[in-house]
Amino acid sequence: MSKLAHLSVLQKVWFASITALVLLLAINAMQSYQAITELKDQEISSGTTKAKLRSAKEVFSSVQDAELHLLAYLISHKQHHLDLYFKSLERLDEHVSELKQLSYQLPQQHSIFKPSSKPYSLAWMKCEKTSTRVIKNLTWRGY
Repeated sequence: MSKLAHLSVLQKVWFASITALVLLLAINAMQSYQAITELKDQEISSGTTKAKLRSAKEVFSSVQDAELHLLAYLISHKQHHLDLYFKSLERLDEHVSELKQLSYQLPQQHSIFKPSSKPYSLAWMKCEKTSTRVIKNLTWRGY
């Protein structure tokens, strides 16, 4: 004879209800744990994406700075602007290597930020063309 056989119907209902509640609480605890783990992963992912965007912004800002200092030099012919131009190019190289070191979680991110991508290539080509013009101009002026 089983242990439940001597219990009344009301006691059996209570036992079944409490067992069901305990099982539901266990299931809820597992689902909550999975949701929290997923939330942490998404938080880390968004932080990485923000770092990539910040790094890409720094690359394009460095290109703009270099172009600005170059134009200032071409207008004023002051050595100070040329020094700032070359410092901007050094910062650009630093930012590009920083961007290359970041890992990519999505294939779309890799295609946007890789050096052969269209936005990156256009910015880099523009910077190279500008620096070539400056070097030719400096050579022509005898610097």
